[in-house]
Amino acid sequence: MGPGRKRWNRTAWVVALGVALIAGLAFVPLAWAEGPSGDWPALPLAGAPEGTAPAFAPGRLVIGFQPGVTQGEQRTFLAGRGWTVVRRMPALNAVVVSVPKGQEEALAGELRALPAVRYAEPDAIVQALGVPDDPYFDSQWNMGLIGMIPAWDISAGSADVVIAIVDTGIDPGHPELAGRLVAGYDFVNEDPDASDDEGHGTFCAGIAGAMGDNGQGIAGVAWNVRLMPVKVLDSDGVGYASDVAAGIVWAVDHGADVINLSLGSSQSMRVVEDAVNYALSHDVVVVAAAGNTYHLDNHPIYPAMYPGVIAVAAVGANDEHAYYSTTGDFVDVAAPGGNSEGSRRVLSIYGNGLSRGYAWGEGTSFAAPHVAGMAALLRSVKPSLSQLRVAEIITSTAQDRGAPGWDPEYGWGRVDVLQAMIRAANASLRVEPAASAVSQDTLFRLNVVLSSGFLPVESANVILHFDPAVLQVVDASGQPASTIIPGEALPILLRAQADNAAGTVLFDARASYSGPAPRGDIVLFTVRFRALAQTLTPEGTRISIDPMSQAFYYGQELVAERQDAGVVVQAPWFIGSVRLQGHGVPPSARWSDYALTVQLLDAAGSVVRSFDVTTDETGRFALLSPPSGTFDMLVKGRHSLSILRRGVTLPAVGVVDMGTLLEGDASGDDRVSGVDFSILATAYATQRGDAGWDARADFNDDGRITALDFSLLASNYAQEGPIVVAGTTQTASALPPQRKMRLWLAPEQQLVHAGDIVELNVLLDTAGGAVDAAEFAISYDPDILQPAAGAETGADLPVVLQNQVDSQRGVISVALGRELRGRPAQGAAVRLATLRFKALRPTRNGLRGTDVRFLPGSDVYFAGSGLTNRHADAVVVVAVAPAKSP
Repeated sequence: MGPGRKRWNRTAWVVALGVALIAGLAFVPLAWAEGPSGDWPALPLAGAPEGTAPAFAPGRLVIGFQPGVTQGEQRTFLAGRGWTVVRRMPALNAVVVSVPKGQEEALAGELRALPAVRYAEPDAIVQALGVPDDPYFDSQWNMGLIGMIPAWDISAGSADVVIAIVDTGIDPGHPELAGRLVAGYDFVNEDPDASDDEGHGTFCAGIAGAMGDNGQGIAGVAWNVRLMPVKVLDSDGVGYASDVAAGIVWAVDHGADVINLSLGSSQSMRVVEDAVNYALSHDVVVVAAAGNTYHLDNHPIYPAMYPGVIAVAAVGANDEHAYYSTTGDFVDVAAPGGNSEGSRRVLSIYGNGLSRGYAWGEGTSFAAPHVAGMAALLRSVKPSLSQLRVAEIITSTAQDRGAPGWDPEYGWGRVDVLQAMIRAANASLRVEPAASAVSQDTLFRLNVVLSSGFLPVESANVILHFDPAVLQVVDASGQPASTIIPGEALPILLRAQADNAAGTVLFDARASYSGPAPRGDIVLFTVRFRALAQTLTPEGTRISIDPMSQAFYYGQELVAERQDAGVVVQAPWFIGSVRLQGHGVPPSARWSDYALTVQLLDAAGSVVRSFDVTTDETGRFALLSPPSGTFDMLVKGRHSLSILRRGVTLPAVGVVDMGTLLEGDASGDDRVSGVDFSILATAYATQRGDAGWDARADFNDDGRITALDFSLLASNYAQEGPIVVAGTTQTASALPPQRKMRLWLAPEQQLVHAGDIVELNVLLDTAGGAVDAAEFAISYDPDILQPAAGAETGADLPVVLQNQVDSQRGVISVALGRELRGRPAQGAAVRLATLRFKALRPTRNGLRGTDVRFLPGSDVYFAGSGLTNRHADAVVVVAVAPAKSP
């Protein structure tokens, strides 16, 4: 709302807000097959129709009752006066009645003196105020002016959001609105058919939400939202204020999120003001045209004058104030409305039941639906926005025009949809975690995260500051380094480096030139630090994001907030280390942030203190400020068996080796049993984000549940925690020697006839080693070979984790494991499975035949480690079936 919005008198309603639509029908339709060309069509100009329409409807009175006056009391009140009720509006506690013509003002004055009546007023006359591939889009200067081209890359709206066009109705047969309308209502004829018989409402609907990127016509501001036709004006663009009020209430009660009012009067009516307040109290955004009276007497217009309504003035193609656009302290923003005295008019759709097409128009009527569409876009991308917040975003992001700051011509300025969407997203840069405590001389990581919400991100540059006396950037081995770990979302790196002397990290990257730009929570980069020195304050040392750090879209700055982090570095009282099964060789990112629970036990086995800690990239963890004394220490990973070391004295000197954490305890009961196998089998072959994914069974933390996880479970099956560690150190169990195992298909070549059954064995040479799981995928040509069934598995790895045939792709996927209480598989020719196919048709390439081959990723495992192996594929030659003997 404009500052110092003035009060108004309540007299009569008269008006028009669509300049091009007032004097009769001032559209210039365009044929469907041709776009606008030549000179801009000259449209007759009409302002407020001085003397052409009565101020009030003869014989109609609107009565608003005080709160608490019941419907029954209202009926008794009216029956005693012999008046006919024309319309009831329970939501507003008001009625419209028919009274003797010529007595409207006198009766209203008498009623206002009664204690049960809140207001009484004659029913006023209301009138209309007159980059997609769409072929006419080049003529839509208005969309480019308010930043729609980049905004559409963010969103074109949601079908869950509804704009109510309270006007002359909407033409449901216009191709640009096909499938876009929800049910409406006609308050002129009192029926559910809200078709447009004048054209003004359809024109406004086209600006707000005509279909875009559909290869025809034009594009509306929010082309994916839905439109609700509410007809309150007749075929002459004229209607009653009470119908407008009823239409507003109906739209609210039937799910409108935004209401567009391209209509009005020079006089205020309480019934319309009550309806507007009803909408605002139900969190509906209300947008209204500011009026077309500037070139006349510049009198203010309602409902744009009402508090809470977003009042929209009009500008031309050069951002100039339109010569007709009403000015005043009620104007909030300006939007394209056309300006025939200075530049082009606005192009939209036209339809009145007799003809339809495209037309030019000008007026604040056509400025308002730009803002209504804008409000719908904001509520599409961020449904939680209140109507107050939507209005604040629209006004605060407008491009200042005219006098600096707010002015009566432009309000806060001409609207900018892209800037409004950026403001709604409230993108932030932050360092995670925001607060942490680490031990001196340990390694830890911090992430720099961009939260862009629904905004796409094209590029980002970040400057990070840290105290080099306290922290040092290191590599995976813990040595000082200038390298950081870039994220994957912005793969084109321009700069990614650290300077330990200066205490800075510099990052500059952009999105790929192909594919969609990333959005949401984006990890821009990760920094490894070593804690060099203790901090002396409770807040610790700050890792801060420089105020110049930004992210960009279409050259626009996105970041509104920056959140630093604090790290407290303490002298460690204990540093321990663990080894992780199936996580590769340290130092490794997969060893970092492994969650541990560490408990200190007294002689009776009671818990004295418990710590939740994480490992660094080498498997080390630290306990800060534990109690002094000698304790038994119990360490358990998230899906490992626990380790118990007896007689640990705190504080301790040096690094205490706690041994290897044995994986496989998915259930958390400190046993590896059938329960854990059931969890793994249920989630097998899923990955993070899939339905059925269960992180408890991802024993090696690679984001997938595969035979490698089964191998870990199998190697530790039937063991229970705690595993007692003796002595001062523990030697890690040796990994099996890396042998060159061999997977092959036998026979490697065979000749068959069409119609024959082809049999291939999947064999494994373990090269003297042992295998407890195998996972392989076999590809074949489904046009030549047809699997008789899934694979027939062998006896050496009898636990079937997966046995699946994809006949469309021509892939058989098999995963096998050993008996959990049995022996691993060993041998020179272990039969893993037998595959049987039916030969469908001859191969046409002689003895080259068709390949049956192992796909990449086929592997064998032991104790959670993949074993190197070679693959040998097979060839099947299918000949023509021999002729049958007579």
